[in-house]
Amino acid sequence: IYAELVRLHPHDPVILTHLPASVRGALYPHGAKKNAVFLAHDEVTHVFLGHGDSDKPLSASERVLSYDVIAVAGQAAIDRFAQAGLRVPSAKLRVVGRPQTEGIERVAGPLPDSPTVLYAPTWRHADDALNVSSLAVAEDVVAALLARGCTVVFRRHFAGRNHLEAEAMITHVDRMLADDAKATGRAHVLSETAMDVPLVEAFNGCDAMVSDISGIVVDFMASEKPFAMYAAQFGGPDAAEAFRAAHPTAVSAYVIDRDLVQLDAALDAMLGPDPLAAVRPERADHYLGGPERSDPAGRFVALVRELADGRQVSAGSS
Repeated sequence: IYAELVRLHPHDPVILTHLPASVRGALYPHGAKKNAVFLAHDEVTHVFLGHGDSDKPLSASERVLSYDVIAVAGQAAIDRFAQAGLRVPSAKLRVVGRPQTEGIERVAGPLPDSPTVLYAPTWRHADDALNVSSLAVAEDVVAALLARGCTVVFRRHFAGRNHLEAEAMITHVDRMLADDAKATGRAHVLSETAMDVPLVEAFNGCDAMVSDISGIVVDFMASEKPFAMYAAQFGGPDAAEAFRAAHPTAVSAYVIDRDLVQLDAALDAMLGPDPLAAVRPERADHYLGGPERSDPAGRFVALVRELADGRQVSAGSS
């Protein structure tokens, strides 16, 4: 992991070291097996943060049981552990929301006639049987958005650059957007440029989003804006129902089935009457820590202060 971080961030300081004696708490954004080197320090409170909240299998990995405290975004994460058969002691769980959502503006009401849509697919898996990304059908998704007069912000995932077919599709979509921008004057944002825009800014600058099974979906819930999700492994007339049952983040999403039969219907509902508008606030509370989600950074800071003060970290909500 260290070598990969150095490669990906050549201009940033990346430090690999032993824990100093003064450390009282350690925060872990990744559940790597090599964390065991640090977890062996019993004098330190080890807090698992994770690097996002989503329906991907890693969000309910048994590795979290090795940590003293498991910081979760909301009740949905706790439910996910139970559904995966993980018996997590309640004393280990601390609901902190998602501090990364600080500054995301909540917006309600009808969309403008020419909306800006954030298209944020996750990386494409090398094994199509395990893939959850919409990149394989990105051309169709983007073409449908352009046909509806949308300005598209195409935010690619930073990972998956070794998937040649996916990279070719990203290049193709960028070309589509560049050509459309010349023809219409719409200010589309291409993949590499969009990736450098902070997520809060990207969320505040769009009216709706299309994504897939990804942590970006849960963070976007903070905006209460409409969004659609691509169901890469679900087809047929019951695709949306089955997808929502398997991936609860999609309960408040317009579902685009694997074969794109419902692509037009999903986009028309998202950009038009938006029948799921009333569902989104409750789902956002469920995923992002309840009504207190308005101060996610404050909740996280409270946790860090408890660690720094050497206090026993309390369970429940901060």
